[in-house]
Amino acid sequence: IHNSLFFSFGFIIFFFKTNFLKNIFSKDYYFLFLIFGILLFGLFIFKTHDDFSYYHFQYSYYLTQQKSVIGLGNFDLGLRTPSSIFYLNSLFYLPMVKYFTFQITPALILGFSNLLLLIKIRKDLKTNKFNFITIYNLLVFIFINTFFYRLSEHGTDKSAQILILILFSEFLLSTNYKINFEKYLSKVFILGGLIISFKAFYILYGIFFIIILNNLSSLKINFFKFLKISITNIFFVSFLFLFLLILLHNFFSSGCLIYPVSITCFEENLWAIKIDEVNELNNWYEQWAKGGAGPNFRVDNPDIYIQNFNWVLNWIDIYFFNKVSDFLLGLMILMFISFIILKSSKKKVIKKRKKILLIFLILVLLIEWFWNHPALRYGGYCLIVSILFIFFSM
Repeated sequence: IHNSLFFSFGFIIFFFKTNFLKNIFSKDYYFLFLIFGILLFGLFIFKTHDDFSYYHFQYSYYLTQQKSVIGLGNFDLGLRTPSSIFYLNSLFYLPMVKYFTFQITPALILGFSNLLLLIKIRKDLKTNKFNFITIYNLLVFIFINTFFYRLSEHGTDKSAQILILILFSEFLLSTNYKINFEKYLSKVFILGGLIISFKAFYILYGIFFIIILNNLSSLKINFFKFLKISITNIFFVSFLFLFLLILLHNFFSSGCLIYPVSITCFEENLWAIKIDEVNELNNWYEQWAKGGAGPNFRVDNPDIYIQNFNWVLNWIDIYFFNKVSDFLLGLMILMFISFIILKSSKKKVIKKRKKILLIFLILVLLIEWFWNHPALRYGGYCLIVSILFIFFSM
């Protein structure tokens, strides 16, 4: 009943704020109905994620049945890594339907991301502002619908990476063209808050805050004015509140602000996971990401295996071929076909594009990714794709 009232309230606001009856035949609504009409079939066709039966469903269902339990992470490994995706799942616990729509969240992320990208592209074409960012958005649109179309593979990783690619588009726009700074900040806070809430690991992407500080100098906005703009921005306040909730929820689940990063753990609390166990699990995740473990095998001496670059040759044999290599080949084919279709005989001189800072920060994260967790699902998709697409679009 609570969820039904929640959705009813949302639909009423949507109905009046968007003048639904007046604008129902606009192209934006055409895109909306078309995208979610297609995704509706996907919800019936695709199976759930492999981890859905492991802990995604349990966590989502628990949220509908129990009060918050301190120390929940002691019951199951999966319950130590909460995600806002599970909270969104739990909102779809509705009368009669019960829990049979818990798998709808990836469809919402994919659907609204498609809608946002199509609106951006259509706006650029309509205003005759077709530029390299338009091509970047077009490539991202094609990519997520050819590589990420299987909703059953999203989990808590791919949905976040889709939003990261859109966030990079906003950064490119802010560093190359005149923008409405307050509106730009709102978008960054919304996307950033969602990304981090999907998986606390993505707090690493806070490094891109440097780009916002760089925007201040180009827009001649001093730091105090920036603070004033941020504090009065409802999305910034929401971002801080959400960020605080994420840390608190992690802390009350496992005793760690970010699990399994041991330096953020407080072992002295009664419900906290022991530091030795946290380190053991952290090493296990790293071992898995570096090709040292799978459903049917384990390497000998895993502690030695994950150190330095002892794992590289085996990772290349086990994971790079054919997981990463097939992914790169697919990207090359995508860009080649796009080049053939978009290539024009018309030539014009364009000013130099500002991309160095964004590329540098992406490379920093790419090095961190390769050093610690070189699996595509742990941020590899969006980092590799963004670098290739940025250079290709230019």
